[in-house]
Amino acid sequence: MNSTTPTVESRDIVLDTPEQIMAYRELLIYNGLKFEIRTARNGRAMKVSRGISCYAIAKRTYGLKGNKEKVLAALKTHLEEKYPGLILASDKDVK
Repeated sequence: MNSTTPTVESRDIVLDTPEQIMAYRELLIYNGLKFEIRTARNGRAMKVSRGISCYAIAKRTYGLKGNKEKVLAALKTHLEEKYPGLILASDKDVK
């Protein structure tokens, strides 16, 4: 095997379908919003990226309204309905 041959080890995860990529993105938005809530201090919160916040992405993508906690709860409900059997960590430990 030469150095240009891609390899996939047993612990690697490959997301190669549009559905898998979208599911990963949705989970990233959910966990990013939890991070933003947890790190909020004096009206400022750390963001997952330099661009738009996960809060703004969730509101725009899913048409959600309300403060960050309400958007997080609505997003959690949406993900649990869309992906049955998905276990999301409790958001009671967010603050």
